[in-house]
Amino acid sequence: MTPPQISLLNRGLNFIPTKGSNKNFIQQGRWDLQQYHRKLKLATYFQHKKESDPPPFTPKSQWVPSAGTLPMEITTLVAADINHFDSSFRISRSRPNLSPEETLALEELSNNKNIIIKPADKGSVVVVMDLEQYLWEGYRQLSDSNYYSKLDKPIYLDTIKLVDKILQTLYDKKFINAKQMRFISGTFEPRARIFYMLPKIHKERHKWSLPYEIPPGRPIVSDCSSETYRTAEFIDFYLNPLSIIHTSYLKDTYDFLSRIKQLFIPQDAMLFTMDVDSLYTNIDIQEGIQAIKNIFRKHPNKKRPDKELLQLLEINLTRNDFEFNGEFFLQIKGTAMGKKFAPAYANIFMAEWETSALSSCLKTPTYYFRYLDDIWGVWPHSVSYTHLRAHETPEHLVCRLLLE
Repeated sequence: MTPPQISLLNRGLNFIPTKGSNKNFIQQGRWDLQQYHRKLKLATYFQHKKESDPPPFTPKSQWVPSAGTLPMEITTLVAADINHFDSSFRISRSRPNLSPEETLALEELSNNKNIIIKPADKGSVVVVMDLEQYLWEGYRQLSDSNYYSKLDKPIYLDTIKLVDKILQTLYDKKFINAKQMRFISGTFEPRARIFYMLPKIHKERHKWSLPYEIPPGRPIVSDCSSETYRTAEFIDFYLNPLSIIHTSYLKDTYDFLSRIKQLFIPQDAMLFTMDVDSLYTNIDIQEGIQAIKNIFRKHPNKKRPDKELLQLLEINLTRNDFEFNGEFFLQIKGTAMGKKFAPAYANIFMAEWETSALSSCLKTPTYYFRYLDDIWGVWPHSVSYTHLRAHETPEHLVCRLLLE
C-alpha cells in the first residue's frame, strides 16, 4: 500500500470527504435545524398534556404543530433561527479535506476489486485483506455443515407468504391494527440477507484460521430490509423485557462497577471470568425455542401473542438464508448476529442454562454476574492444585469445576 492510501485509511471508515462544494453540508445543517425546531414545537405543544409513548410498530410520526397553536415566542425564535442560518451559510466552493494524493488513493482503493476493506472486530482499526483470503475464510466457515447448508436458490421470497399469514392472524386477534400490520410486513421490496465478516485481528496470530496470514472472521448476517427484518423487531419488543429479569443480569459497565463496589470479597476467594465461545451460533434452535416457551409460561401475559411470536421466531431461526459471493446458504444452527432479537434471545437461553447448571453444582460461587456471554464471579471455595491439568491455571480450574 502507498503512504497516501495508508493516510486515507487512518482517517477511519466514517470519515466523509468533501468535494469542492459545501452543498451537502448546508442541506444537512438545514435538516438538523428543522429537527431541532420540531422537537422544540412538540415540547411546547405537549408541555401541559399527559405524556404517552407512541404506539409500537408504526412509522415515525412527522407531525408538527401549526404556528397558530404555538406561543409567539416560539414562532419568533424559529423565524430568527432560519433567517440567521440562511444569511450565514451559503452554498460555495469549499476547501477539500483530502490532499490530491489522498483523493487519488481513494479512487485507487474504490476501484480495486482484489481487496476487501472492513473494520476490525475489536478496536478502531481498518483491515485490508486480499479478496481471495477473505473468500477463503468465508467459505471455510460456511463449509461447516453443523451450522450452514448450501442452497440452490434463495428461499426468502417464499417466506413472505408464511409471515403474511401469521400477521393476518395477529390482526384478526386484535394484537395489531392495520397500520401496524403494514409496517411489520414492510413496505419495501425485500432483499436477500448478506453474509460478511469482521476480522478478529486481536487474536494471537499463530491461532489465526491460516496462521500468520488469514485472521478468523466474526460472522455477521445483515438482516436490514429482509422479509423478516421487522418481525425480528416485533419479537424483540416482547423478548427484551424478559431477558433482563434474571439475577445475574448486567446492563453495562456502569452497572457492573456499581454492583462490585458493594460486594464483600473474602480474602482467600478467587475472582474468575469466562465467556461462551460463539454464543449466538452455538445455540441449538430447538433448545432456544424451548427456552422462550419456558419463560413465556413463567411470566404469562394475556396481551402477548405467545403462539404467533413462537411461529415468527421459528421462521427467523430456521429460514435465515443469505448470500455470500453470489451464492446462497442457510443457517441451520444458532441465530445470526444482525437479528434484532438476537441479544435478548441469547440472554434468555443463557439465563435458563446457568440456572440449571448452578442448581446442580455441589459448590457455587458467592457472586455470579453475566453480560450476554461474558461471566464474572467470586469463587470462595479452596482449590486443590493437585487437580490442575497440564497448562491449566487456577482460574481455568475454577471455570472447569463450574461447568462440570
